Amino acid sequence: IMWTFSPCEEVLPQKVRDDIKIEDPAPPFPAEVEDAFVGYVGNELSVRKLKVKLTLATRKKPKKMPDNIMLCGPAGLGKTELARRVASCLELPFIDVPSTSFHSLQQLITEIDRTLMAHNLKAEETGIDSGKPKMKYPPLVLFIDEAHTLSRRADDFLNLFEPKERRAVVKDIVGDFADATILLATTDKGTLPSAFLSRFRMIDLVPYSIEEVGRLISMEFTRKGMKVTDDVCRGIAKVGRLVPRLALSKMGEFIDHNEYNFEAYPFTIEGLQRMLSQVWQVDENGLTASDFLYLDCVKEQPKGILVLNNLLPCNIDEIRNVIEPYLMQINAAKSTKRGRSITEYGRMILKNKPQWL
Repeated sequence: IMWTFSPCEEVLPQKVRDDIKIEDPAPPFPAEVEDAFVGYVGNELSVRKLKVKLTLATRKKPKKMPDNIMLCGPAGLGKTELARRVASCLELPFIDVPSTSFHSLQQLITEIDRTLMAHNLKAEETGIDSGKPKMKYPPLVLFIDEAHTLSRRADDFLNLFEPKERRAVVKDIVGDFADATILLATTDKGTLPSAFLSRFRMIDLVPYSIEEVGRLISMEFTRKGMKVTDDVCRGIAKVGRLVPRLALSKMGEFIDHNEYNFEAYPFTIEGLQRMLSQVWQVDENGLTASDFLYLDCVKEQPKGILVLNNLLPCNIDEIRNVIEPYLMQINAAKSTKRGRSITEYGRMILKNKPQWL
């Protein structure tokens, strides 16, 4: 028996459909929470999760997030910027300590103390804990980037990152961080032990689309009082490999060349093409000579990352964090059980390699 279903618009009369109003189940966020994310483009779902957390945080005295947050995703997705906006919303000191700048809990506490001094703040002694002075730290936002580098010494930080405790036992003191908001960022959460990860709420960020980065570029041109077409903005987005800060940097170079010689480098597709060939030495997708070498290496058969590391004139971190994410995002390469492989679109890109590359 075959059943035929009619679309709902044929079942409901037009007048009935017009009378139906779908309410947004989520109440509006507080003004200070909304204001903190004005101008932030992309990752709407992740931003919404942060807004929910911040709404709860603003109801507490002192203001603090109820959970530790770990921002996860490839480099260039705005993890640091999101952390800054959290601190701005809570109106708290922002302590940005890359994990590569300290090798022990003691060094981390020293960095926190140094930053607090710059804000004319300090921890206050409130008693004795484990035979040491107990120091109560003021409300603050602690942000640690590249958290995956802590994997080998993760056990040293478990008490500090325990949401119900946030207690740091070091040589001379016991630090009480009960009023702290803690955010970490990582490009490789899989390397961290489960006991460490269990202390965080994960917020996974996704790569920007060409439309989102193009919109950011367009907004920045508008802010500068310049009129540029959407095609040019999207072209700059691709040159920046769909990473906002890189795209904005390329935009700045384009503006400099336009001011230097506006006839040779107008804000048009022709001017952008001249920048591609004469200044940036990339193709229209923003691909460099290293990208084309990568595609050339995998065009015959899939290859593993270690083999590619031996064949390409760049280190393994650049392959993993710069070359591969973008090639896979634009569907020029893919990861298979046998290794990295080229796609049909990648073959087309390789075939149309510009002369200047």
